[in-house]
Amino acid sequence: GLSVRGSTAGDFVNDKSSESYSALYSQNVYGKNRVSNNMVISDTDWGIYFLYETEVDFFHNSVATYGTTNPAVQITTNATNNIDNFDVRNNVFYSATTEALELGGVPDTIFTKMDNNVFYTGGSTLLNITASAYADLLSYQTAQPAFNASSLDGDPQFLSTTDLHIVGSFINGAGDISVPITVDIDGDSRPLAGSTVVDPGADEFNPPLCPPSVNLGA
Repeated sequence: GLSVRGSTAGDFVNDKSSESYSALYSQNVYGKNRVSNNMVISDTDWGIYFLYETEVDFFHNSVATYGTTNPAVQITTNATNNIDNFDVRNNVFYSATTEALELGGVPDTIFTKMDNNVFYTGGSTLLNITASAYADLLSYQTAQPAFNASSLDGDPQFLSTTDLHIVGSFINGAGDISVPITVDIDGDSRPLAGSTVVDPGADEFNPPLCPPSVNLGA
């Protein structure tokens, strides 16, 4: 995977990474950073791990992990490394068995914005926010109403475990159009021609006429 340590600000964009371990590990990157339009897959570990990071724009990423120990995305610090100013919008966080997102040693007040994301787990805990476990998005929205009012909880419907393009309709149009990302990972425009909405994740798409039957209520 890609490991970035102790560097200055930069952009990490339009990457397709599939690894057995952490696909993107970023530590002590100083200054404003943008991580956008990435498809990140880990078979056994974190998809993305931010350690001692600050000032991150995290936009339009699709992150999936199929391991049994670590979350799809983790943001961690300690008492001597203060972090802040995370803008997290229009992402897909997918975990087959573990948390979709975990914060370690830091409160969710690091987020300046946190909305229009998609969260999914096949396990029992969707989010772990500073040792507080939330089984679903609604429980976190109730505890922290400032964030994720327009986010979704459910299967984003990836093409496969190795291809994070979308084949369903569940997340269609659920993004925040004010996020300043004007193309997707494939170079398709955001929004697509004729549309006034954008999709979360790295893939801007038109939903199929007959999408898969998932996320259906009783």
